[in-house]
Amino acid sequence: MPGLIVASDRLTDCRDCGTEVSVKAKSCPHCGASRPARKGAEETLHQLSVGAFKVGCGLMLLPFALLLLAVSLAALWAIIDSGV
Repeated sequence: MPGLIVASDRLTDCRDCGTEVSVKAKSCPHCGASRPARKGAEETLHQLSVGAFKVGCGLMLLPFALLLLAVSLAALWAIIDSGV
């Protein structure tokens, strides 16, 4: 069907020159790089480590958020209990 993009037609940037190429391309039509859509192991490792760092930071902040919530609720309960 014209105008319909299917998974096999996806485009990505060439890892060497940045030109758009098919994810299934064997070589870049612009610079001739072999397997231009394949990410290098270093880039993949970097993406994984950045994702793990974000998750780790979120998990480290969770106890502080829960403590803040508990203190806020205790203060609110004290105000309600005092009848103000």
